[in-house]
Formats: sequence, C-alpha cells, structure tokens
Amino acid sequence: MLVNKNQTRYDFILTIISITCYLNYFIFYETACIKNHAKYIFLVICILMYPGVSMGNSRYIAKFKTQSSYCFLIVNDVHVLNTMNSSKGTISTAADITPMLENGENKIGFIFRPDDWGVNVSEYYCEIELVKTNTNNNAYEPIVGFRVTFSGGDKLSFDDKTTYSINLNKESSLYSISERTIQDMILLDNGVRANAYGYTTNVNISNIPQWAWTKASTQKIDNSLRAAIIKSYSDIIDNISHNEINKIKEKYAIAIKEGAVSTGMDEGIYFETIGINDAMVKGHILKNPDWNKFKLVGYANNRIFRLERYPTNKISPIEWEGTDDFYYSWCPYFSIIDGKLVLVR
Repeated sequence: MLVNKNQTRYDFILTIISITCYLNYFIFYETACIKNHAKYIFLVICILMYPGVSMGNSRYIAKFKTQSSYCFLIVNDVHVLNTMNSSKGTISTAADITPMLENGENKIGFIFRPDDWGVNVSEYYCEIELVKTNTNNNAYEPIVGFRVTFSGGDKLSFDDKTTYSINLNKESSLYSISERTIQDMILLDNGVRANAYGYTTNVNISNIPQWAWTKASTQKIDNSLRAAIIKSYSDIIDNISHNEINKIKEKYAIAIKEGAVSTGMDEGIYFETIGINDAMVKGHILKNPDWNKFKLVGYANNRIFRLERYPTNKISPIEWEGTDDFYYSWCPYFSIIDGKLVLVR
C-alpha cells in the first residue's frame, strides 16, 4: 500500500502519523464544507515528514496567520482557508496548496477585513507566507510572504484604507502586491454587508504535477454552462439518494486519483476523507435544491467552476441533514476537459 519493501520501520511510523494528520486536515479542505470545524492538527509536520508522496520534487505550503479578522486565503481565486469558523477571527495554520497550483504563473493572496469580535487588540492583521519544500531532501525555501495590518485601533473605521499597511518579508522584495476593494462581501453579525480588501501577488511555480484541471478549457460563465452543471449536480444527488456510491466514485475518479497523489494516500482512504460515506450514514440527502439560490462561480480563469449558495456562503447544492444538528455539504469543482464536464476537485 503506502509502504514498500524498502521502507524502514521509521518510515512506516511516519507514514501512519502522516495519514492520521491528513485525515484530520481534509475535514477542513474546501471540497468538504462542514458546519462544525475541529482544530487543525500538525499539518506542516505531516507535510514535511511523509516519506512516500509521489508528486515530483516540489510542494508548496501556505502558512496563514490572522488576528481579529475576517480573512480568506486565495489560490488562483479559490478560497482555500478562512477564519469564518475560528475563535474570534484568530488562527495560525497552514495548507498544502499544491493541488490548486499549476506550473507557471499563479495568483496567491488573501481577502481581509478587520473586526473587533468583541475583543480589544492592539493590531488586526492577516498574513501569508508561501514556502517551497522538496520531497526528496526536505529542503525548505521561502518564496513570498506579506502581512496587511490595520492599525487604527478602536477610534477609526475599518473602512478607512489610510490606516492599512503592507509589510513584505525579505524574500518578497521583487514582488508587487495588487490591491482591490470587494464590495458587500462580509456579512457582519448585525446583518450589514461590509467591504473587504483583496491583496494578491503573482508567483512562478515549478516542478509539480500537471493536474487535469490545468488542461481544461476556459469557459464562459453563462446560462448554457449553468444548465449543464445543474444537470450534473442533479445526477449526483440522484446517485446518492439511491446509494450508488460506485457511480459517484466513477464521476469523481480524476479528483480521487490526484488527491491520492497529492496526499500520498491510497485512493480508497482518500475517498473516505471526503466524508460522503459518513454523511450517507448520518444524514439524508436533500433531493430538491432551490437552484435560484445558487450562483455559478468560476475560478482559475474560469477553467474550474461550481455552484455556490449566494450571497450567504459557498455551500454546495449537495447537502445532507440528520439528527443532532448533523449537517454536511460536499463542494466539488468541475472543469470541461476534451469537451466533457468532469469533476476535478
């Protein structure tokens, strides 16, 4: 399975630890929109220690830190991590973002808005650091890192951009950071929609697998594509309602294969981490989504896309409910490759 005949007992132990950590981590990944998040556990340790990952020589890890802020880690437009379920907008974690990268130029950054969360702090910030690791020799190379800070204290409005500052780490002197205002993105506790601020940079990535989605054709986000993807969602929901798990695996084959490569897992174990089997046991699928509540959203230059509930959150139309407040939504991504609409993440 994951351990070959030449692996040492030490490598075997590291493999088991890594699998355990990854199982925990994938609870949080964007493809599994779970209502109640547990804590991130040892992700960077899992990434660096795992001895058997077959994905070329390079892997890219995004370290993500925030304090008293709404913050969304963005990789090629995809929201990879956020603070929406954190304790008072403060987290310190990391993610292997390699599956959402391609060889060549990529857009990486975050969306940021400070919030007091009822707690007085001296500084509100969101910070990202991208590092490159080598799976052959554990080499560790910082690529780019920057922090955006709001230093207006309690006396100035969070909408006053003159109080925001950008600080680059020493590896980032050659990078330019683009800024934009994103209107009405954040829904505050008082029901008011507030602006957020996007900060991104372009980073050149090399020596990673050529994922299937990178070969996809760019699409026009229009009613024709929306109708096609609604049909695909409806078919998936029908498969799930009839317990046709093998059909789901066939449709999700690309994502399963590449997910196994990116994590070093067996394909069967990787599929278990998505949470579909567990949801089918604990809840019932909602068979008739109100499609008018979902918006078709494109990412990575519209090569990947999905339906998202709008404007409240990014929940998928594939939803389960059960007793004891059980709730789960599977949030996969689609692409069109060789003229076919397929699941890729």
